Amino acid sequence: MKSIFLQPGEGERITGDDELGVTLLADVAPIAITDIRSKPGMGSSQLHFHAEHADCFFVREGELTIRLEDRELQAGPDTWVYVPPDVVHGF
Repeated sequence: MKSIFLQPGEGERITGDDELGVTLLADVAPIAITDIRSKPGMGSSQLHFHAEHADCFFVREGELTIRLEDRELQAGPDTWVYVPPDVVHGF
């Protein structure tokens, strides 16, 4: 595995425009790191799972509603969420 160093604005843009959207920062087994920027009320991801990697979320500001299997949780600023492989989740 190689080291990863990203400057602001770098990464693989998945959806959105310059300011809001989803950017994949790293996807290396066993974890994916994604930068998600959205406004309140913007769309959410469908329930899904990843067989090969975990997801990790860090809420910088605002609030994120995250679904973990049959639970719906509210994550506020400075909250970390770890989702292991094969766990159904959405946000």
